[in-house]
Amino acid sequence: MTKEAFQSKVNRLTRLMGVEPKAMSSDIRTALEQIPCVETSDPEKLCAAPRVSVRILTYNHERWIAEAIESVLMQECDFTFEIVIGEDCSTDKTRGICLDYQKRFPHIIRVLHSDTNVGIERNSLRTNARLRGEYVCAFEGDDYWLDTRKLQKQVDLMRKHPDASLCVAFTKTAHGDGAAQIEQKPPRVKERLAFRDLHAYFYHPSARMMTRAYLHQFYALDTLTFSDTSILLAASRFGGVVQLPEHLAVYRCTGTGAFSGAGQLARLRIAMRIASETVVFFYPQHRSFFTQKIFQMAMDFLGADGNGLSRAERREVFRLACTLVGGMPTRRVGKALRFLFEYLLPAREGGRG
Repeated sequence: MTKEAFQSKVNRLTRLMGVEPKAMSSDIRTALEQIPCVETSDPEKLCAAPRVSVRILTYNHERWIAEAIESVLMQECDFTFEIVIGEDCSTDKTRGICLDYQKRFPHIIRVLHSDTNVGIERNSLRTNARLRGEYVCAFEGDDYWLDTRKLQKQVDLMRKHPDASLCVAFTKTAHGDGAAQIEQKPPRVKERLAFRDLHAYFYHPSARMMTRAYLHQFYALDTLTFSDTSILLAASRFGGVVQLPEHLAVYRCTGTGAFSGAGQLARLRIAMRIASETVVFFYPQHRSFFTQKIFQMAMDFLGADGNGLSRAERREVFRLACTLVGGMPTRRVGKALRFLFEYLLPAREGGRG
């Protein structure tokens, strides 16, 4: 199957599942011009060339934003860094807290904001475009760092591997205001990670560091949605990924995020959009890995309540998913066969309508 034919089938499958295409304009400069942005900072006091830019995206994080900012301010390192806060018109006191920190630390903090809510994708885009550091760390205003030398340790490792584009580390998880805990067993310690290693552990973005050059490379692709998963996987093609085997950050799970706060069908559609873009990006390399995931998500979608598909559309979803997977072992299709009998075969007399 040619790449064009493969992509056509993937596109048809995602359309049937109601997956929306990329929302951002393909012309990044035009997209940026359309995003309102006001910067509150003191250019005379800011360092001219920070080694690291720490990007914090925040919206209605009144309860946690101070802890997030403090966890960066406590960093001990032999270089300068800046904190760039993308505040997305919160309805609580988040903006006031951010502006107060900017007044207290004008040599470090910049706050980007607007009078309207622009959404997480556009807030991310406008903030990323204004980062100045050689390296970039990005997390959200309800997460925080654990180690006072996080920046130093990751910069040292990136210097050791100057070809690498991304550095990952381990995270703990806190549910709401609960204590941070280790909920995933860390993978085998390896300093350099291959593509297959990037699925062994949830490398949350709060514990990552990337080069700003890679950030620009990613945007230049214009084929992948800017997501935690796609930017991690694509890094394996642009210089590679290195790992610092320590717990450096806490991911706070509040159930209100763009993904965690969405319903079952919405989460499936988000995951399918990322998987469908990534499988085409890596085609034919890693095709088998992604198509297995796409097949499973298609089957989950068929079984989800309220998917809105007609019998004919369910039949086509199943057919397309099977075509993409190709020679999948029989033992893997047990769930698919159950859906086949439940949804796709003509109803027998006296059976389901």
